Amino acid sequence: MNISSEKDFFDYLKKSGSILHDDNDINLSGIVLENITFTYFTTTRVKFIKCLFLNCHFNNFEFNGIEFVNSRFEICSFQHAIFMDCMLSDCIFEKPFSNTLLFGMTSLENIEFNDVGFQYTTFSDCGFEDITFNQGWFHIGKFETGDFTYMLKSKLIFNNISLTSVTFDNLDLTKTIFKGDSTEINFINCNLSTTTFTEPEAEKISSIDFFTLLKSETLPEKVLKNIFGITNKNIKEILSHLTTEPIFHSVFISYSFKDAQIGRELKRLLIKNGIKTFFWENDAPGGSKLKKIMIDQIREYDKFLFIASKHSLKSEACHYEILEARNKYNKTWADIFIPIHIDNYLFEIRKEDIPNKFSQTFWENVEELKEFHSLDFTFTQNNFEIEANNEFVKLLNALKLELHGNIV
Repeated sequence: MNISSEKDFFDYLKKSGSILHDDNDINLSGIVLENITFTYFTTTRVKFIKCLFLNCHFNNFEFNGIEFVNSRFEICSFQHAIFMDCMLSDCIFEKPFSNTLLFGMTSLENIEFNDVGFQYTTFSDCGFEDITFNQGWFHIGKFETGDFTYMLKSKLIFNNISLTSVTFDNLDLTKTIFKGDSTEINFINCNLSTTTFTEPEAEKISSIDFFTLLKSETLPEKVLKNIFGITNKNIKEILSHLTTEPIFHSVFISYSFKDAQIGRELKRLLIKNGIKTFFWENDAPGGSKLKKIMIDQIREYDKFLFIASKHSLKSEACHYEILEARNKYNKTWADIFIPIHIDNYLFEIRKEDIPNKFSQTFWENVEELKEFHSLDFTFTQNNFEIEANNEFVKLLNALKLELHGNIV
């Protein structure tokens, strides 16, 4: 059964025996909603008590201001779905699958997510208390705060959840437990003082930034080494002598998807050094037009890091990003371009090589990039370690706020 408007939804609920109050709010108790596909609409004014959503699919759908009490979602999927300004208490999500799911400004209390398959799932400015994720995988997602603060104390348990490219941004995670399975987590401006890593023999190294290290009172040597790849047990003491003010510009990383492996490693190392990054496959929000995302994020981030290659210089999307960065430069006169090259195509390409459809704009972009000294990252083609290379140190210096001087 497909429901594609709020009116149809309310008509369905009334037939199910729900109570329509004078203020048009609907209270539902003990209702089972089974095998329903909800598409392309937003619903409000409903309180679900002891209700069951069974094998339901939420596609381009938004719950707004909805309350769920002692309710269950079993074998439900969420495609470009949103819980916005909702309240959930004593609820269970059994075998949920998501491809772009957002919980925004939502209160969650005593919630279980069991056997999850989460991709592009974001919890933004949410309140958490006693939230458990049991079994499954969580790939490319975020737990973040923005202008709101009531998510700062987050009691979360991740029990045998495979976390890959999951970011925690500006959170107090002192009550949080990470138990079992491999993790690849990015911690940005978080407090990990009493965070529990019960099996810190991670298959993949996670990232921790400058500010998280300073905020976290105690991080055991085993956690530093096995979770974050940090072998210097005195790292916090070393960092404590540096300023606690932000010292790096934020950076938008422009790259071809064919060069994504190098891009991912650069992103990981930049985050590790306390640099806020925008990396498309991790950070692009769902439900927005691609060009709008590019424009908004390039305007927001301080610097524009372009990974020049034969692939990226032939990419229409990459050239659109360069053009938008040029527009920003022309308006602000700020030095924002930082090109790096992983092959020599930037210096070999000729205007006649570019199809006539794009020749003028693409060639102007190439000439703009050549105006700046491009850092030589061609060594990455031989799988040499990036962090140990002097070109990476130069990149960090290029991103460092001028006020604080050079790293070396």
